[in-house]
Amino acid sequence: MDAADYLQFHLKVPEDQLERLAAALEDRVEASWWDTDSNRLSGMVAVDQRAPFEALLTELTHELGCGPVQLAFEPLKDRDWLRDEQRRLPPLPIGCFWLYFNAHARPEAPADAIPLFISDAGAFGSGHHITTHQCLLALEQMRGRPVRRMADIGCGSGILSLAAASLWKAEQVAVDIDPKSVLVARENLRANGANHVQTGVSNGFSHPLLNQKGPYDLIVANILTDIVIDLAPHVDRLLTPDGVVLLSGITTAYCPDVLSTYEQLGLHPQSQVDGNDWSTLLLSRRSGA
Repeated sequence: MDAADYLQFHLKVPEDQLERLAAALEDRVEASWWDTDSNRLSGMVAVDQRAPFEALLTELTHELGCGPVQLAFEPLKDRDWLRDEQRRLPPLPIGCFWLYFNAHARPEAPADAIPLFISDAGAFGSGHHITTHQCLLALEQMRGRPVRRMADIGCGSGILSLAAASLWKAEQVAVDIDPKSVLVARENLRANGANHVQTGVSNGFSHPLLNQKGPYDLIVANILTDIVIDLAPHVDRLLTPDGVVLLSGITTAYCPDVLSTYEQLGLHPQSQVDGNDWSTLLLSRRSGA
């Protein structure tokens, strides 16, 4: 990446609008991050996309009722900017989990929290996106359920595998189609002492390791709606009779399509959580469980 081709933007946003605008922008810019202490939303756009970005921002702030929003740009410095910015993020508590982002200056975690170190926001999964947030809360609610084998499809930073490793002594496999994400996940797993989790580059369930280690008591896929639908036959094949599947990255408008696909395979909803136009589903073979 040539730093000269990108600009860093900074938005000062009203406190009650920060998370909504961050979620709306996340998939429309090269990268983004935000800080609730300063109410600042920052990110990166290509130099030639500055004008379209400003137009998009005007449209989104009007649509979401945000304002006033202060916008500033600066050249992207030629450094490991993403990791630098992430290290400035304050710890993020989500349920029983306490996420922190700077291994060299770790604040003290609450006594009853599970600390998880997350490095490198270049892979999806820092806990700030609503889908990851919902998945972490779902895993916390499942902590009393026995899990002997777990598969994380589209693991990104490995955050959900880390959370699962902190809750269960299970055999785990974490895969992603993006080789960089797999490297990041490995780094995070090692940093948190979860070396037993096996990783691999895989398009869905294509990696042989997934078939070797299955069937699974828990399958997690926080990806995209279309991919979640395409994974359904493989999930059905590799899920134990009493297993559960946690699905997210689903746009709420298309959640009925996902439910219909999985219910045709005998997988029924235990719970559905919606927020900011995203849905997270927990399914099992028990109807009405």
